[in-house]
Amino acid sequence: VLLAAPPWIHRSTDGGLTFSPVHRLRTDRGILRHWAHRGDVVWFGEYGVGGGDHEVWRSDDAGATWDRLWTLPPSGEPGGGRHVHGVQVDPLGQPWVMVGDSDEDARFGPLVEGALVAVAAGGQASKATSLLFEPDGGVLWGADAPRGPWGLHRVRPGADLGPTLVQELDGPVLWATHTLDGAAVSTEVEGEDVDGASLWWAPSGDPWRRVLRAPAWR
Repeated sequence: VLLAAPPWIHRSTDGGLTFSPVHRLRTDRGILRHWAHRGDVVWFGEYGVGGGDHEVWRSDDAGATWDRLWTLPPSGEPGGGRHVHGVQVDPLGQPWVMVGDSDEDARFGPLVEGALVAVAAGGQASKATSLLFEPDGGVLWGADAPRGPWGLHRVRPGADLGPTLVQELDGPVLWATHTLDGAAVSTEVEGEDVDGASLWWAPSGDPWRRVLRAPAWR
């Protein structure tokens, strides 16, 4: 079991009864949303708001030791960004990295031979914090765009058409997950004119629909 409690990542080998610190995060660095694992291989990306570069780290021994895998330059530099929103692993075991925040920074894609290969980039629609990998190779995500536009998008790597809008939403998205027979995304209260949080759900092959709405701050 691994848990992030900045400034440390802690590790348990007895099912969570006891934990020991194994990796010290850099100053003003944490893990925002997703970190990923496949067997004993674990990845995470640094999330910070104080500027500078941000690292993606990898462990090959179930979190006992860590090595830098990839560096995100500061925002404004070539290939840069403000921070890493998360790392997820696709069905083939490839780690994917999500970068934010500005229109120029926003992008995500797999790490291939030490480089981020963006499959969606540019604009708030490409600002993701949670990815859903589909059986046909497509990727589904909700835009983490407090100022809008709010929506659920899909891209198929290798396609020339770019991302397509699947469903308009009523707020920015932080979380998405597969369910037993479909998928779900939740919106958050952040940004102008966002008056509540919602849960959207779609059974496999059916349209998306809002199934829960919670007014903001009540």
